[in-house]
Amino acid sequence: MKIIATNDGEKKVISKAKKDLTEAFTDGAQKTLDIAKTIGIKTAILKSRSPSCGCGQVYDGKFNGTLIKGNGITAGLLLDNGIKVYTEENSKEVFF
Repeated sequence: MKIIATNDGEKKVISKAKKDLTEAFTDGAQKTLDIAKTIGIKTAILKSRSPSCGCGQVYDGKFNGTLIKGNGITAGLLLDNGIKVYTEENSKEVFF
């Protein structure tokens, strides 16, 4: 999967088979945010580098392992709504 920015700044999630998965990722991100708000989550630990959960770095979508700066769809939505986001890699520095 890759995340691309459209000309109007929107993020799109495109599969290796060139299928647009943006709606599924956006729906999942919104459900995650709704649950987080309902139960009062202030901090989340998500999977690093994924197109949904990556925080700070995500794969560039060329399927060659290259990382670029940016956040996944869910991570970005949580951050935009005031929820702190860490990955399994950097959470150890903060919590342990």
